[in-house]
Amino acid sequence: MKRFLTLVAALSASLLFGFAQPFDVAANLQSHIEFLTSPTLEGRKAGSTGARMAAEYINNEFDAMGLKPFQRADFFHPFTTAFEDGVFRNVVGRIEGTSKDRYIIIGAHYDHLGTDEGELYAGANDNASGTAALIELARLFTTMNYKPTHTLIFAAFDAEENGLHGSQDLADRFRTE
Repeated sequence: MKRFLTLVAALSASLLFGFAQPFDVAANLQSHIEFLTSPTLEGRKAGSTGARMAAEYINNEFDAMGLKPFQRADFFHPFTTAFEDGVFRNVVGRIEGTSKDRYIIIGAHYDHLGTDEGELYAGANDNASGTAALIELARLFTTMNYKPTHTLIFAAFDAEENGLHGSQDLADRFRTE
């Protein structure tokens, strides 16, 4: 919780003192975390209905702020793994840089442990708070109309709790580019 509050304070201070913003970062962070940790999402276990709902939420946030999809017509990057059944989805957006061959990846995973014997593992610090910060950082850059030198990639990873599969999938996409 201390790490989360430090993150909220740092983001809020940079937004308040850097330039005027038409949105309330602290309220947005809280709203994202409340949604991502809600019992409706059942802990966001990779491949679950709750994880798909979280991915849709992130997709809608990226779309509403005007972020552009990365390498696809939409924000979803579906993938499978040899270790788990099912199809998983990273949610990936970008802000195009002036240099087309260099990237900075800012990421967080949105999946968590799910439930076990009726116990809900909501994952506020692992990693709903990181996902909330990712969304708000993307919003900050899109609101600023910032044109970076390197393309900024905002990646919300799935299937990280069970083996870092989402980040590996994104890394593999760069190898095939």
